[in-house]
Amino acid sequence: MFGRIKSRGVVFIVGIIFIVAVLIIIVKNYESSQEEDYSNEVEIQSDELFTLEDDSDEIIVDTPTIVLENVESDSNNQIAKNEKSIDEKNDTKILPEKILLKVPFVAQAPFGIWDEYHEEACEEASLIMLKYFLDGKDEITKKEMEAEIQKMIKFQIDKYGDYKDSSMEDVVQLAQDFYGI
Repeated sequence: MFGRIKSRGVVFIVGIIFIVAVLIIIVKNYESSQEEDYSNEVEIQSDELFTLEDDSDEIIVDTPTIVLENVESDSNNQIAKNEKSIDEKNDTKILPEKILLKVPFVAQAPFGIWDEYHEEACEEASLIMLKYFLDGKDEITKKEMEAEIQKMIKFQIDKYGDYKDSSMEDVVQLAQDFYGI
């Protein structure tokens, strides 16, 4: 009995870690997709980008001066073909000490039935919670979670032949194939 409870606790912790990892991957992919690729040298002129104030726990971020040299024009001809300098004001930004994300949560066995399907559904449950979070939904019902888990398991069996023990790469692929994220 205690082994089963401990197993559920480990699955819960792994699920939370998984959600955080997937969020980081998605944010990094989003950030990199938003950056324009000039395929040129960028020089950051600042010796100290981040400073920690001694009197507080706040992190101060100084925006550096950026110099772009010999930048070729892009396909929309938005950047001239000469040396450009961008002098940004040294704005000081205070970063929060912590950020709280309200991710809707329901266990991978919403009705407490820990059968073979639900023992192996931590990745699916994590993706479902991530999808609801990205869609701006504050909660997910047990009934909705169970239905989504069953649809996702069926999808994986039909498309991949199995649904158990997914690697991070498998989970990213599932997120793209099943939800388009």
